[in-house]
Amino acid sequence: MAEYVENASGLQGILIASREEGAILGAIDGIYIDPTKRALAAVGYRPRRGGRRGHFILVEAIETVGRDIVLIDSESSAKEVGESTTLPGRSLKSLQGCWVTTDDGHHLGTLVDMDFSGHNWLISELELSDNKRLPVDPNELQIGDAIIVPRGYAELVTARPEAQYGVMGRLLGGERIDDIRNTIQRVLGSNKKDD
Repeated sequence: MAEYVENASGLQGILIASREEGAILGAIDGIYIDPTKRALAAVGYRPRRGGRRGHFILVEAIETVGRDIVLIDSESSAKEVGESTTLPGRSLKSLQGCWVTTDDGHHLGTLVDMDFSGHNWLISELELSDNKRLPVDPNELQIGDAIIVPRGYAELVTARPEAQYGVMGRLLGGERIDDIRNTIQRVLGSNKKDD
């Protein structure tokens, strides 16, 4: 996965484009997790050019994830959700709010989001309620009505760092926010000298 996407929810709203047709297909509106593989299974979207049913792209068809676009090889990689085709895995939305608990019954928090390793899309970290994070070995996760981790994971829970840029950072990018901050500081600094 690209360095621009920090977590699964960061994929929401990113455009999907096909390299072969040179077309934008739509914007991501769903994230699907394979509970057995403990990895990202697919992303869902609504087509830009009409169509009532949603579509999805299996993770294997994703070539590149950038700041503004997810690139796939061809529009033929997209699958329409219909009577004979169902979405793979569970939606991230259905997992958000699930309890994250150790196998000896210690409640660690509720799931807010997930991070994936870049090369294989396996779950690498759980973001929990109360601004907590939990690095995980995907092979040790059990994903069902609750997410169960080994008892030793209770010691691995840490505070999530504060978002540095917030909503404006998501819209403009962190570098642009830093540029704006520096410009404001220079202007304010030059105004003080004029006083």
